[in-house]
Amino acid sequence: LFAEVVLTTTDDQIESAGVIEIMDGRFGDTSFENFTFASDLKDNVLRIKEFKIKDEKKGDAMLSGFVEVRRTDFGKLPFEIDPEGFTKFSGEF
Repeated sequence: LFAEVVLTTTDDQIESAGVIEIMDGRFGDTSFENFTFASDLKDNVLRIKEFKIKDEKKGDAMLSGFVEVRRTDFGKLPFEIDPEGFTKFSGEF
């Protein structure tokens, strides 16, 4: 397991950046050889730079993109997806 995450707040803005990498693990019911998640949050835009699951037997899956978010005081995270914001994702399976 490798993880590096930074979270800061300035006034009403939340910023973060980080990478998580796990070798030989499970994600739900899916086992994998390599799992990578890299993202940042700045100016109310959550960018997923890389979300990748690699398994020699089952194949690879990769997702990247962005979604606009807004601050919230409810839920497990200090932000939520802005239903009126822009969203764009692409993937390879």
